[in-house]
Amino acid sequence: MDNYDENNQLVKSGPGALRIVGFILAFILAPVGLILSIIGVVKKDGSKGLSIAGIIISIINIIGAVLITILLFAGILAPQLIKYNNKSNAASDMQLADTIRTGLITAALDPEVIQKDVIPETSEYTNIEDIPAGAFRDAVEECIGFRLEDLDQQVKSGQGKVEILYKLEGNQVSVMITNTDFTGSNNYKEENFIVVD
Repeated sequence: MDNYDENNQLVKSGPGALRIVGFILAFILAPVGLILSIIGVVKKDGSKGLSIAGIIISIINIIGAVLITILLFAGILAPQLIKYNNKSNAASDMQLADTIRTGLITAALDPEVIQKDVIPETSEYTNIEDIPAGAFRDAVEECIGFRLEDLDQQVKSGQGKVEILYKLEGNQVSVMITNTDFTGSNNYKEENFIVVD
């Protein structure tokens, strides 16, 4: 609404209380400041400069608050996600070791394999890739679904050079995956290597 003085002359009105409050709240409470500043721009009377400044400052403060919130949540959640990922990888490798052990047992008990091949028993841990070519190796690979020389690429919790070792002695079958951590805490000591008996 236009203001007139006593001589009926048009007087320019100032920024108005709404625009001033919108500008101030743009610094303190940005969403409210943004709304009031938008209302100040839409109003037809007075100068709109303060309202436009209030809109710009409010948007900058809202974007800044959103970015800070995202960074805070990322800082809080990232370590937890990494921890869960490590535990998931360790569980996957435990399952892989158990699958290999089951494949060794199944192949060693297969009557056709026993007739065609000598089962390579070992009292010490031996690299699974060292199983000689023949019916036993073929049966193990068929049971686990991978070639023995490709097994180390299936390990997810490993660090450095990973070896898959086996021990086959009578009815006892063990599988060990070196340079892994069954706890999922990235503690790659020998006592934490994945072993399935």
